[in-house]
Amino acid sequence: MEAWRVTSRVKLATVRDVVKKIVEDEWAKGHKTLVFANDEAYREGLADALGGEEGGCVQLSGKTPVAKRHDVIRSLASRENKTVRCGVFSIAACSVGINVTPAVRKVV
Repeated sequence: MEAWRVTSRVKLATVRDVVKKIVEDEWAKGHKTLVFANDEAYREGLADALGGEEGGCVQLSGKTPVAKRHDVIRSLASRENKTVRCGVFSIAACSVGINVTPAVRKVV
């Protein structure tokens, strides 16, 4: 297993708690948060900690169909959409152009 995957899993528990606190604090202020992560297991762990899609966390990765990516981005970018509070995006899958204006806090 590559070293970055091992360290990614080791860091996940701590980072998950920190990111969850950031998202909750920003959401309480009415702001959305965008989180970028490279490793799939890391993204999944963060998204799960943030409540998944039911909890208002949208995901964008290489597994997201290209036709759906703009919908995911729009759901996060929309100020009117009050159900989506954060996004966990793959850095590599985001080559479609992202309007991150509504996400006051960005975490990489």
